[in-house]
Amino acid sequence: MVRDGAGTASTAIFRLAVDDAFGALYVNGTNLGSHALYEIHPPTLTYDIRSLLVTGRNVIAVYGKNDGDTNGAGVCYQVTLS
Repeated sequence: MVRDGAGTASTAIFRLAVDDAFGALYVNGTNLGSHALYEIHPPTLTYDIRSLLVTGRNVIAVYGKNDGDTNGAGVCYQVTLS
């Protein structure tokens, strides 16, 4: 499933927080959605991505956006495999 040479993962949880929003979240080419609520304290969003992962290399992409300016967006994520 995920870990090269280390067996498979029975769970794969992806947690994401962004400042201010994100336009898309992709896991191996599958779009899991977006979050466009511009909040002072953005929530941490949780996704079960186990079914989207493959043996070997996986690609996770997040398009972060800032509210109304051209500065870079803050993106923080965590992947937990077990």
